[in-house]
Amino acid sequence: MNTLRVLLEAQGLYLLWWLRALGGWRDPAVVFGPRRWLLLLAGMPVFLVVQAGHGVFLLLDEWLFPRYRSTRLDDAIFITGIPRSGTTYLHRTLTEYSKRYTTFETWEALLAPSITQRRLIELGERLDRRLGSPVRRGLEAGVKWMGRDLEKVHRVRLDAAEEDYLALLPAAGCLIMLLAFPGAPGLQGLGQFRTGISSRRRERLLRFHYRNLQRHLYARGQSRILLSKNAAFGSWTADLAQWLPSARFLVCIREPEQALASQIRAIQSARKITGARVDHEAVQAIFLDTLTASLEHLSCTLPRLQPDRYAVIHMEDLQREPAAVLRAALARIEAGADATLEAHLATLETAADMPVTHDVATILRLPPDRIRARLLPPYQRLLALAPQARA
Repeated sequence: MNTLRVLLEAQGLYLLWWLRALGGWRDPAVVFGPRRWLLLLAGMPVFLVVQAGHGVFLLLDEWLFPRYRSTRLDDAIFITGIPRSGTTYLHRTLTEYSKRYTTFETWEALLAPSITQRRLIELGERLDRRLGSPVRRGLEAGVKWMGRDLEKVHRVRLDAAEEDYLALLPAAGCLIMLLAFPGAPGLQGLGQFRTGISSRRRERLLRFHYRNLQRHLYARGQSRILLSKNAAFGSWTADLAQWLPSARFLVCIREPEQALASQIRAIQSARKITGARVDHEAVQAIFLDTLTASLEHLSCTLPRLQPDRYAVIHMEDLQREPAAVLRAALARIEAGADATLEAHLATLETAADMPVTHDVATILRLPPDRIRARLLPPYQRLLALAPQARA
């Protein structure tokens, strides 16, 4: 069974990364202070237990809800591209104002990736509401406190539309773990999906993620369109397009040097928790490799798809004319706005809630010529696929 194999493989990988981190306290890519030791000695054991628990419930789904495996993922829409390019704004605009779509919320991705867990939590939530919702308020306060350093980057709420990529944590398939274990073997490759991991591992992760999406649609109602978002799926696009022949892609891009600087700046808050030195050249080189792989993969993959399966959206255009850009993108992939979403689009003048421009020289430690030589060629090819972006 693929699910069992992936879950056991994940526990082995997490143990490997954890033990290597414990033995690598002289690693220049991380700062081994009290918080780093607390993460490794207290946080990681709890994390492993939580992921193992998710694994048990995911396996229970196969027994309690076997029909979920027949759920069809017709016309799913993937929002991807490169980090810090407006994907979150686009995702939350579509999900908040259209009943046509369904997407993972934070509590589902982190607390209840399985159908069984969702049913139990929904039951508990009904009981909690009768008592005045003390548990919900406590959880929301806890999430807000833990995500306080990320609020300026990514609004954190239990019921906010979230990246279903987080549901890959039980499979050790989520690149966010790179912040805790920079340089971990088998982890960096997730950002270079086609070339960074073995074909068998890639196949197992794709199948696991496909089941996760089926679970979500089964639990939420199969009459709506699945909306999946994560910039880390940039290098997954060809495989996702092959696995889901009717899937469509909204691909967000921006000037890549700014995107890299914005990403590094955005994850600086992670240093307080993980000790990762995002100002270190070796760490920034990992993110440069990942961004390069995404741009190269997208620039080669999209022209091979049917034109109505993708739309490329430049962040500057989305920021300047969000309504017009969104209408054009949805029309291109033949997913026109419904009345509710159209009413909201009519109120949009500019997209203020977008990543800002940064002083690249003060953030990036890599040689500018090296960055531009790697990022600009695939970016220029992608830019040519967004004719509305460049007037």
